[in-house]
Amino acid sequence: MVKTLYEMINVRPDASAQEIEAACLALGDRYHPERNAADPEALARFKEVEQAFAILTNESLRKEYDKELVIMRRLDDTFGGAGVT
Repeated sequence: MVKTLYEMINVRPDASAQEIEAACLALGDRYHPERNAADPEALARFKEVEQAFAILTNESLRKEYDKELVIMRRLDDTFGGAGVT
């Protein structure tokens, strides 16, 4: 199954902007490339956190993302796919 941005940063979908920012900053610090130069998975994880931060801390992008999640979940329920959890 595909993880949502909320799952990637371990927050609830109804998390406040401050909670999202705090989670992203903590994870960004943990997976920062300068701290994990030899770990390619850390760089990939850092990029995921950056993407989540960019979308979920922008009010209009977050609203659009949430709308898309609802649609994807409905499609998943309708067709029984391995889509968004």
